[in-house]
Amino acid sequence: MGKTHCFYCLSCELMKEMAQSAAVFKTGFYRIEFPLGCCRDCFDRLRQPEERGSREVPTPSRSGA
Repeated sequence: MGKTHCFYCLSCELMKEMAQSAAVFKTGFYRIEFPLGCCRDCFDRLRQPEERGSREVPTPSRSGA
């Protein structure tokens, strides 16, 4: 995966291919390293409580914490 074809998912904290993105944020940070965003899997998971009418926001799992 080359840097220009990847982004970092802020929810699952993994590098993903651009084809897997649901949202990629336009920040100045990506010009130095890589774009920040949210992958489709996390985006769908985060939207589910909203669709059920819940106000609870799931928190991403943190590896090694």
